[in-house]
Amino acid sequence: MRRSILLFVTTAVLALILAPVTQGQGVINFTYWDFGGVANEITWIGQKIDEFNAANPDIRVERVLTDWATKRTLVQAAGASNTLPDVTSLDTASIADFVAQGLLVPLEDVDAALVERIRPRFVAEIWNTAVLGGKTYAVPTYTDTASFITISDPLARQVGLVNADGSLALPGTWGQVRDAAQSFVNNGFTGLVIPLTQSTNDVILFEGVAYTNGCRWLDPNDLNRVVINDRGCVDALEFYRQMVADGLTQPDVANTLYLDALALFYSGGKTGMSVGMSWIPVVKQSQGFDPPTFDTFPDVIFPFPGPDTVTGSYPAAAGVTEGTTSYMVTRNVDTAEERAAMSRFLEFVASDAFQDGWGNGLIAGRVPALIANWNRPATRAVYPELSRRFDDGTLFAGVVPNPTFPGITQAEQRLAEALQEAVLTARSTQEILDDVARDIQDVIDAVGNPALVLQN
Repeated sequence: MRRSILLFVTTAVLALILAPVTQGQGVINFTYWDFGGVANEITWIGQKIDEFNAANPDIRVERVLTDWATKRTLVQAAGASNTLPDVTSLDTASIADFVAQGLLVPLEDVDAALVERIRPRFVAEIWNTAVLGGKTYAVPTYTDTASFITISDPLARQVGLVNADGSLALPGTWGQVRDAAQSFVNNGFTGLVIPLTQSTNDVILFEGVAYTNGCRWLDPNDLNRVVINDRGCVDALEFYRQMVADGLTQPDVANTLYLDALALFYSGGKTGMSVGMSWIPVVKQSQGFDPPTFDTFPDVIFPFPGPDTVTGSYPAAAGVTEGTTSYMVTRNVDTAEERAAMSRFLEFVASDAFQDGWGNGLIAGRVPALIANWNRPATRAVYPELSRRFDDGTLFAGVVPNPTFPGITQAEQRLAEALQEAVLTARSTQEILDDVARDIQDVIDAVGNPALVLQN
C-alpha cells in the first residue's frame, strides 16, 4: 500500500513540473530541477541562473524548486515515466543508482575538453565523488562530510575539558567521546545529541562513524557481497546503543532529526556536544547567529574521532563525503546542439562567478569544492579548524566517498530501520545487522553491478 501511495503522489508531482528540453525560435530551453538547500543558497542559485540566462539569450534554463526529502524517488519515477529534467543538482551518492537505471550521461559525452579544463580547479577528493567507472557525472559546488561533532566552548570549560595551554581537550576516540559526554551529564547537561530518525542524513551520520571502525557496505574484494554485519559495523551500532542506554544523549533520539539535533544544541545552552555533518555552521546561521565568526555562541567543530581500537575487517576511514549539490546531466540532452549549450551552462557552474557563493560567506558552513574558495577569508573564519587541516593536507586524508552502488537507496532505508531498532529494542546489534545484510544481499543479487560501485 505504501508503494502505491508513493507512486500516486510522485506521479501527481511530476505532472506539475515543467517539460524537459525544447527548442523554439533559436532558443534551447533546459529544465533544471533544484532540490533546494538553506535560504541563502536558494536565493544565490536563483540569482546566478538569472545571470546566465541574461548573458546567454540563445539558452534558457528554467529552474524548478523541488523537495530534497523526495529527491531520489522523484528522479527515479521521472526516469520511469520519461519526464526527466535536463539537468539537476543532487548528491553524488545517488549517481550509481541513476547510472544503473540509464538516467544520466557522463560529462565527457557532453564535452570531454570541458571536463579536462575544469577538473584541476576543484579539490580532488570532492571531484572524485562524482567519478564512476572512469567517467565524470557531475560538477560539484561543495561537499558534505560525515561525521563531525560540535562542542560548546563555555560548557566544556565549565566541566574541565581543557588542556594545559588553555585550548579545549577535544575527544580523540570513541571512549573519549563517552568520557566527555559523561562529564557534561555529571554537571547537569545533555552529553551528546545524536539524531536517529529514518532520514537519509541521519543514516549517513551513522555511516560516517561506522566507517572509522573499518565498516563497509560491500566487501571491497567481492563487490557482490554485503558485509554491513561485519564486526566494525556492529560495534559502531553498539556504541550508539550504549550511549543512549547510559543516558549520555538526549532522551528521544529516534524522533530527533539531524536539524533538530543542532537546533537543540544551539538553542538552550544546556547541551555539551552534538553530532552533525560539515554543514553545522549552516544550521547555526539559520538559528540566528551571524557569520562568519559566530562569537555569540562559541563552539568548536571537529571530525568525529574513530574507536580506541579498530575492530572492522576493512581499512578504517576518516569519514565519508559527497558532493551534495552537484550538477548532473540527464539522458534528455542527446543532440550535438543541446550538448554544446549544456557545456556552456556547466562551464558557468564551474566558474568563480557561480562558485563564489560557497566561499564568500553568504552561504556559511558549506565545505567548498573549488580550491580557490579555501583561500577566502570567509571560509577560514567559518571553518578555522578545518582550514588548518586543509592547509596541512589532513582534512580529507582517509575520507572516502559516501557509499554508492545500485541499490543504495533501499540499503540506507533498511539501515535506518535497523538503527532505530537498536535503540528501541533489546535485540542484539549483531542480529539486527544480520537481517539488514540478508535483505540487502537480495537487492544486490537482483540489481547489483560491481562496475557501478563508486564506494562501498
